[in-house]
Amino acid sequence: MGASDFKIPVMSCAQAKSWEKRFFNPANEDGTRIPPRERDFMLRAGNGIGDFILSRFDYEVPSHLLVLVGKGHNGGDALIAARKILKAFPQNTIPAKLVFFAENWDALAPLTMDAYEDFLRDCGSAPTCFVTRDTGSFPEDFLPEHRGGIIIDGIYGHGFRPPLQENILRALTTVNARANGNLCVAVDLPSGLSDSPVPYYAFSADFTCATGIVKTPLLLPANEKYVGRVVPIPVGFPVESEACCAADTASVLNAIPQKRPVFCDKRDFGHALIVGGSRNMPGALMLNTLACLRAGAGLVSVLCPGSVHAAFAARAPGAMWIPCKEAPDGSLDLRDTLEKFRKYVSRADSVLCGSGMGNTPDARAIVQAIAAETPEKSALILDADALRPETLTALRRRGENLLLPHAGEFLRLGGDLSAPKALLKKHPIAALALKGAYTQVLSAETGTYCFAGTSALARGGSGDVLAGITAALFAERKQRPQVSATELLTQAVCWHGNAARLWEEAEGPRCADIASLPAYLAAALRQD
Repeated sequence: MGASDFKIPVMSCAQAKSWEKRFFNPANEDGTRIPPRERDFMLRAGNGIGDFILSRFDYEVPSHLLVLVGKGHNGGDALIAARKILKAFPQNTIPAKLVFFAENWDALAPLTMDAYEDFLRDCGSAPTCFVTRDTGSFPEDFLPEHRGGIIIDGIYGHGFRPPLQENILRALTTVNARANGNLCVAVDLPSGLSDSPVPYYAFSADFTCATGIVKTPLLLPANEKYVGRVVPIPVGFPVESEACCAADTASVLNAIPQKRPVFCDKRDFGHALIVGGSRNMPGALMLNTLACLRAGAGLVSVLCPGSVHAAFAARAPGAMWIPCKEAPDGSLDLRDTLEKFRKYVSRADSVLCGSGMGNTPDARAIVQAIAAETPEKSALILDADALRPETLTALRRRGENLLLPHAGEFLRLGGDLSAPKALLKKHPIAALALKGAYTQVLSAETGTYCFAGTSALARGGSGDVLAGITAALFAERKQRPQVSATELLTQAVCWHGNAARLWEEAEGPRCADIASLPAYLAAALRQD
């Protein structure tokens, strides 16, 4: 399976519309048309949306289901998702209502009508009404009466051009006002959203299931109040350009080996060397180490401040803790730390540097020396306090250099958020994870959005966990030499994000304790 099998196209609405027109209407060499395959892809999209919604109701039954159906193919996707949901429960368990935004049955696209007929066959009839230009008010008896239900928006997709029809604007305003306490899911795009930057109003979704192609309006912070969190639904569209795509989290995680050979040794899975911490900020180093151990590194050596050595060795005995002298300000002592680094680095398959080191003269000098002296055979992962312009200047090695900045650190490095790849073209950087709501894994040529994760990660220490996972995956590189640096970094980001989703579900977005995040890595890797 190639790298492109793990990816989903990212395009503007206009690009997606043009691409789908070509994809679904190809011609043979003699000019005859090839039968369209849209029904197969619609089934994959609708069933994928249904599966996602069902995953949000593992231990409870939704109180009701309201489906907003447009006349186009988004309406068909919504009906297929509704059928999937209702079939998962005993018949008539969930009261369902369908609202069609069309003048009559004849106005529906043929495949949307097929989806409705399939719904009737498998689920029976449901209360149904039409909201037309003349009857523009949303019927009061179709509005949600209870919390704990599902509302699926399938009115408009990427073909929408603003402004909204007056009747649909009134309907969306009414539904949004009564949707509190229900799971609101938009198909492809919240109805009302488009490429246009003009003021708009849209369906307010908790999640937007991007079917087949992730549309760029979903990625804009200004649209968050309508989009919620983006959930890509892969349907099998090919990725024609690696310049901008999205990772299919499930496929990415399935590519991380879980089984190990019978005849093996700890050295077969790599040796990670971690350098970091200070007397004032020791926790980041512990999070690095716990994550690296959990992520499967065969050996983990840690150069740490001497003042925390005994406590940390007791907390994580699986690592080899190497105490270093401290400068008067509590940072690692330059001479002693570099002496020990030079002693141990020859054994290392990956080197992680920067977490919790601080901005002292000794710390900055240590980072620059490590950037310059790490042998080419070892992957070098730079994070947090190692992310400074002088560090990039010190990078003269041709080995794999990986950077893990958030937006502020990226700007500190001299990067441009509107053209992030430019930084990678100036410096010897194999791959960079630009951390954010949707982390991007970048090389000089490619860009991949990772949609795993949760806003619970917006707390101190989450990046330190990602750095530890990355160090472990690159340490065992000898097991998978065919996998590129960008693929490995994408695996680390998706694994980290999927663990965060389980962590948030278990502990809550407000109260989740960052120290417990590494414990969810095992369960996250088992998710399909």
